[in-house]
Amino acid sequence: MKFITQTHFPHHKLVAYDYALDLLLAAKRLADQLPAGYATFGNQLLRSAGSVVLNTGEGANGRTAGEKRNAFGIARKEAGEAACAAEAIALMGLVDRNGSIAVVQAADRVAGTLTGLIKRWSGQR
Repeated sequence: MKFITQTHFPHHKLVAYDYALDLLLAAKRLADQLPAGYATFGNQLLRSAGSVVLNTGEGANGRTAGEKRNAFGIARKEAGEAACAAEAIALMGLVDRNGSIAVVQAADRVAGTLTGLIKRWSGQR
């Protein structure tokens, strides 16, 4: 998902950032399905998915390996939280199961990519 492509920002070169944006859009579509009275779940889903985007960008733009690792680690944890939120609201029958699956798959995709970045900036392979 390329929104803006011609910048010097490092996050625009990362596949993980594109995947994070995909997760945010899938989370928004799912949150929009929630019935009245369940806004707290939608809010938490969007906050965690948004945090994946922001922390992935922060990690890409970090100056040191430690800064990068920390931000990518937070983004990965937030991706897991978004997946959990999507599963929970589907389990409660509040949203379409397919929308929940889309969020979980998007979260899994970005988490896997972030794991690679964390290893890279940890000196692991």
